[in-house]
Order: sequence, then structure tokens, then C-alpha cells
Amino acid sequence: MVDFSFDDWLIGISTIGILLFGYGIGSFLFYKSRKLKVNLLMFSSLGTICVTFGWLPIIIDFLMVLISESHINLLLYISIMWIQLPLTVIFQQYIPAELLIPKKKWYIIIGLILLAFCFYLMLFLDPFGSVIIIGPPLKAFYHKAGLNPFSLTGLIGTISIFFGLIFGGLGFLIKSIKSKGVIKRKFLYLALAMILGYTFGLLDSFTESFTLVLVRIGFISSVWFTYLGLKTRKPKEIKKKMPTEKEIEFVSYMLGKSDDIDLSKEISSMCENFDEEVLIFVSYATKDAETFKIKQIAEKLTSYPEIKDVLYWQEDLNDNIFEYMNDNLGKCNAMVLFCSKAALKSVPVKKEWTAADAMGIPIIPVFINPEHIPPLLKSRLGFNYDFYDFQKNVDMLRYLILKKCTIK
Repeated sequence: MVDFSFDDWLIGISTIGILLFGYGIGSFLFYKSRKLKVNLLMFSSLGTICVTFGWLPIIIDFLMVLISESHINLLLYISIMWIQLPLTVIFQQYIPAELLIPKKKWYIIIGLILLAFCFYLMLFLDPFGSVIIIGPPLKAFYHKAGLNPFSLTGLIGTISIFFGLIFGGLGFLIKSIKSKGVIKRKFLYLALAMILGYTFGLLDSFTESFTLVLVRIGFISSVWFTYLGLKTRKPKEIKKKMPTEKEIEFVSYMLGKSDDIDLSKEISSMCENFDEEVLIFVSYATKDAETFKIKQIAEKLTSYPEIKDVLYWQEDLNDNIFEYMNDNLGKCNAMVLFCSKAALKSVPVKKEWTAADAMGIPIIPVFINPEHIPPLLKSRLGFNYDFYDFQKNVDMLRYLILKKCTIK
């Protein structure tokens, strides 16, 4: 029987638990990211899986000693433990890069990739000088191989960790201080995730025994804060209560933001086939006017040469909304229907889109939740409103208007 000390058993068993928790949370986040099609959650899951990889050789050596009283190859042990660090930093820092400086995020990512190349080169050239081994002969199995702070590998690794701590941790903390409500809380969770993760990551190289277990538990807790910062509202919550504009904006900003789409070439090509201006009718529930920024969208669309005017009742109504609809709907070339829970219940909105449909006027559904699109219009070409990117919404509307309004 292997003569394990209390510290050996404590570190071995607790590290197995940490490993299972890390891979479990990482796999769950990856599943949620693919189900929800949320790229930020995917990068978080990959970062979690990568960093948890660093504990795998400890468990392998613990089990090998326990079962066969033999050790894992030391070079393999070092390689498995530290190959994850640059990848972890890249995946994790993609999140603050995307949320804090989206237009310059690739400067950050490319810089981290260059640091990763230097780290791997130094680790390959001097693996045993890059780390400090804690384990046999003083311990029954290898507890860890911390980075040697006096090596080039250790220096590059420390720079990467401090960068994550400052850019991600302090960056999100400042963003939280400047924000309000749910956005403030979400950014605070992300700040705590970065600060705890990189702080405990640094402490891991300088602690032993029971303190090491606490440090690693503290490290893995950062994963939970990341999940709290990035998770969406549950569908049940959305059905019970429509989220506020700020909550919707944050979900779109943090999770629903799709990849940027450049429609400029398609729009330019389509404009060449237009020889007269088009008139657009906007249908929406009054309480959604600010949420969907109806006035701003109408003004922006009207600034384009192919759009003569955008009619929305708060701007153009003189008296009766039904008379307004009767007088103007038939003149329009297309209708933009802003779909929401309130719009589904609105009698005027229903009369507007049913009348437009009866007259053969193209209808463009714009929605937050696809369940709010009237059943008869679900097959119509529309798009999911993005509260993060106003210009993208305008471009999508302009593109769909041109697509549906073929003027001879």
C-alpha cells in the first residue's frame, strides 16, 4: 500500500473533484453555447476546458502511484500541465476584447498569439528549467510543476497572466462601475471571474499543502462567475415578464450579438435597379416605440435616396389611427412590422398587417423573440433585432426593403 500522507490524500482527492467540476462546467457551457449559438459562451467554455487540462497530469500521477506505484514521465507531465496556459489566456481574453474594444479585438488576440508562440518555444527548448517541480522524492506523487519565475518561460507566462488580470479584470470592473442595473451586475461577475482566476493562478505557483487546495478551489470558482456573467435569461422568465430595454440590450450585447454582416455590395447592386423612391409603412405597438427606436430608424432610413419616406403613426397621425391606416397604407411599397408581445395584443397593429397582407404589400417582420411573429407571417423574410448594433438593424431593413420592393 502506498504511504500517502494526509496532504497527499487531500490534494489528490480534491484535485479529482476540481477536475470533474471544471470539465463538467466547461462541457455544459460548450453545450449551451452551441444550443444558443452564442460565441462568447463558447470561448468561455473552451477557456474553462483548457485551464482544467492543467490538473490532468496531477490526477494521472496520483492514480498511477496509487495503482502501480509508478510515476508519469516527467517531460510528459510538464508538457500536459503547461500547454494549456497560452490557449486559456487567448480564449478567456477574447471575451473582454469583444465586449470592451470590439473594433480592435484582433490586436489583442494577435498579440496573445505571439506571446503563446514565444512561451511554447521556451517551454520546448528548456522544459525542466521552465518549471519548479513539487513532488517526489519529498511527496508520494507530483503535486504540481509551477512556472519558474526566473526562466523566460515563467516570465512570458507571468506577463500573460498579469495582462489578463489587468485587461479583463480591471477592464470589466471599470465597465461595471460605469453601468447600471443588470448590465452593472453582469460586468461585475465577469470582473470577479477574471480577477479570481488570474490571482489564484499566480498563487498556485507559491503554495503547498492545504493552502494549495483552497487556492485551486478559489481558482475554479471563477468559472462560475463567468457563467453568471454570460448566461441568458431563461425562456420561462421571458414568458412571464418581458425584459426591460436595458436587459434586452445587455442580452443582445453579451450573447445575442451575431457576426458582423457587410451588406454594402448587395445594397449598392440592388439600388442600381431602382428608378424611383419607395414609401415604407411602420407598424408597431406604442409601448415598443422606445425599445425598437422607431423614430431613429425612420429618420435613418429616410436619409437614403431610394426611400421617399417612412410613415409611423406617432409622427404622421392627425386624428384617428384607423383613418391614418386607411389613408396611407395603400400608398406604401412595404410594411415593417415590429413584433413583440404587446404588438400581438394590439388591435390596430393586427388590422394594419392583415390589411397589408390582403393588399399584397410585402411585410418585413422584425422581432426579439420569434414566438411574437404572427403565425401567418412566420414564413416571411425578416430578422432578429440586435440591440447592440443600431446600424446593423438599419442595414438589414434597407436590404430587405430593396429586396422586397422590386421597382420597374
